[in-house]
Amino acid sequence: MSNGEPFMVFSGGEYLILYKPPLMHSAPLKQGEGGTLSDWCAERFPRFLCVRGRKAVEGGLLHRLDYETRGLVFAALSQRVMDAMLRQQVEGLFIKEYEAVAGGREAALAGFPPPPAFDMETAASGAFSFVSGFRYYGTGRKSVRPAPLNGAKVHVSKVQTYRTEITGMESISETQNLWRVRLRLYRGFRHQIRCHLAWVGLPILGDVLYGGQKSASPFELCAVRLSFIDPVSGIPRSVCYDGA
Repeated sequence: MSNGEPFMVFSGGEYLILYKPPLMHSAPLKQGEGGTLSDWCAERFPRFLCVRGRKAVEGGLLHRLDYETRGLVFAALSQRVMDAMLRQQVEGLFIKEYEAVAGGREAALAGFPPPPAFDMETAASGAFSFVSGFRYYGTGRKSVRPAPLNGAKVHVSKVQTYRTEITGMESISETQNLWRVRLRLYRGFRHQIRCHLAWVGLPILGDVLYGGQKSASPFELCAVRLSFIDPVSGIPRSVCYDGA
């Protein structure tokens, strides 16, 4: 596992693919907060700060990873790249793939609707997906829960459904009931993978917020591949992180 400092995985001239280590915020939660991935990028590529996406404090970051999640993040260095990639996100052309170590639930969690029918063999063959809306849950809205797709109260967003695909899984510890799970997202909502896996009794190892086993290390979720249409050349691009 790579820890410590961020580093550049790929440069596309007007954009970068960066590695975010665990235990680092992707962007400031408020103006002036330091020590984030966006601060690291801005120090080395000042034009990153001239780009505007959904939030001014994010600079050229196209998306975020949770504090403990590690892996690949797309950073735009020009406004035309940011605008093009925001369109790709809306059109489902910006695809994120993850690996997680999950299972061995510590305790059932409150607030979840009945889970979808889940079969390990089907999931292992890469033929299972979750589809749900999301609602914030608990004191301070620290977590989320799947929300029904019938127009009930969800989040304040024009996008009402999110899909998480399991593209494969394999057992890595029968005694602890732990699995290595590969997943794919076309759109992302806060804690989406963490919540969807916990929904079927496969919380991520170390993710105690969602019922996972306690661990001395940050929880086991890594963004391992980004696939998109290169906004500069127009060709399909897939960037992998092989240190997962």
